[in-house]
Amino acid sequence: MSTATTIQDGDDSSTEPLLPRENSRETKPKSKFRSRLILACMAAMNVLANMAYSTLAPFFPQEAAAKKLTGGSVDLEVGLIFGTFALVVFVVAPLLGVRVATIGPKFLLCAGVFLLGGATLLFGFVSSIDDWTSFLVVCFLARAVQGCGAAAVDTASWTIVATEFPDKIATVFGALETFSGLGFMIGPALGGALYKANGFPLPFFFMGGLLLLCLPGFMYALPFSMSPTADQHGPNRPTTWKVLRNIWIWMTLLTLFMSSASLGMIEATLATFLKNTFDMGPATIGLVLLLCCGVYLISAPIVGHCADRWGTKRIIIVGLFISSVGTLLLAPSFLVTSFVPRKKLWLFLLSTGIMALGLSLAAVPTFSDMIRTAQKMGFKKGMVLNGVISGISTSFFSLGEAFGPSVGGLITGKMDFSHATTIFALALAAHGYIYLILALCFPSKVK
Repeated sequence: MSTATTIQDGDDSSTEPLLPRENSRETKPKSKFRSRLILACMAAMNVLANMAYSTLAPFFPQEAAAKKLTGGSVDLEVGLIFGTFALVVFVVAPLLGVRVATIGPKFLLCAGVFLLGGATLLFGFVSSIDDWTSFLVVCFLARAVQGCGAAAVDTASWTIVATEFPDKIATVFGALETFSGLGFMIGPALGGALYKANGFPLPFFFMGGLLLLCLPGFMYALPFSMSPTADQHGPNRPTTWKVLRNIWIWMTLLTLFMSSASLGMIEATLATFLKNTFDMGPATIGLVLLLCCGVYLISAPIVGHCADRWGTKRIIIVGLFISSVGTLLLAPSFLVTSFVPRKKLWLFLLSTGIMALGLSLAAVPTFSDMIRTAQKMGFKKGMVLNGVISGISTSFFSLGEAFGPSVGGLITGKMDFSHATTIFALALAAHGYIYLILALCFPSKVK
């Protein structure tokens, strides 16, 4: 069996091939100032990028409806425009991941910011297009370019994190997840406020311009040592297909996919359930969603630190079961209504917190876990491997973001919210049981 498919643990030094040094400058000790500067850049990048591609959520559907002079629903067109972003990230991120070491993560990051900022600016001009077909074409084009920019930004940023902080990947990942969530929370609120203040173009001109204005700062602040490395050749060069031969990589990718899908399902279907069950208005619903996001964001850095200290797979398995319980109690599911009260706000809020904590436990350690697994497969530690893992992680997370709202909305429309949460909860639990069985069969892998 090849080194890429072996399941036995061993001394990493015995399996590492003698490959060229990626960059002699990267072997020097890194100063605290350099580390803090990189973290500050990555935090600002996560906030701005997530603000940019979430800013149109509150007002774009009504703008699209106004453009369709023939009348009728625009739900399908709007859904496809939103979904284009996730689809492009899913396809493009792995392609960029395998080349990030050759391109250079700093260049890829700055190129992604340029594309994301430019496409966001382009969105500001679509309101001047009166023809419905032309309006749709430009919207799809702008959203696709946004997806390319986001794929480049996410892939490059996680590559930089894994390369610069190899011993604290989960801790840094968890901390930056907080800033990603802040961007998602601020983006729609700011976009809605700017739209109300001065119409459709302003939110996009503001966010696109802000990204482009910050681009020179990122170019200056990021260290020059984040340059292209000597590409690895030969049978042990990490590639997407070689890394995906391992069952543990697939288990962790499925965890990441299911976590993002579950969050997406809740965001897409929760508002209708709260309105029908508790007669909540938009402001109160927003506070409930804020609770879910808040628990995830606050717990993410703590989860990352625990994963680095106690092991990633243990945390992931616990997270899958906790998130399953929380999701099962949300509605609550018909499987537990015989001993759980229904239509109790306190139970709903408690289960929301449990679910968000569980998803944080499951999702945050995934990136670090895949890096460790790939190293045990015999692949050389460094930027090439980090880029491959970054690409497939970004891809599967984006796929979950597209899958969760669409499938959750379909189940809710055909049945109800309780059935949707039950199906997602059972999927999380089933995946947790399979992960646990594998861990018990191969206890040396649970680290």
